[in-house]
Amino acid sequence: MTKKITLTFLLILLFICGCGAEAQITDSPSTEPSIVEEETFFDISQYKLSVSSFNAAVSENMLALYNMGKYEYNYWNSLEKLGGSPDFSTMPDTAFEWLSENSDNTKDSVLSTHESICQQYADLIIVPIEGSEAEEIETLVKDIYSSYVSYYDLMTSPSGSIDDFAASFNTYTQSLKQDTETLSLLIAD
Repeated sequence: MTKKITLTFLLILLFICGCGAEAQITDSPSTEPSIVEEETFFDISQYKLSVSSFNAAVSENMLALYNMGKYEYNYWNSLEKLGGSPDFSTMPDTAFEWLSENSDNTKDSVLSTHESICQQYADLIIVPIEGSEAEEIETLVKDIYSSYVSYYDLMTSPSGSIDDFAASFNTYTQSLKQDTETLSLLIAD
């Protein structure tokens, strides 16, 4: 019986000591480094710089594509007047050759700038924006990119009728011109 009392007393003592030790550990300050999540900060000035670079690249390639489109239209129109029809598979390459002979642009520079525009757009679209000014800029960026891609596709993959080509050419030219100018005003400091 004495053994049972002694054993019970020891268990109670261990339990009390265990609780006291736990209390001391939880009451002591932690020495482990804490993980602090960084808050993301939207920098409108940096965003505008990135948008400005995008807008400049679109404007640059738009001019080259415009010249290609004018050449393609004139080429297409001349062929139709002679009773022929264009070979759509070779027409863009012919326009690129003409472009490189009559400007500082080449097929490689147009394609490279196009890839850059696509990457810049992808980078811009993932930025978590804040504020009505940034929202307005983002909306214009999306509109410009959509028109630009359609414009690029029209010049590098012409098809359909000459009238449809001309109508699309004029629509995209006006839309891009107006939107890039508006965007330039919005991002100006």
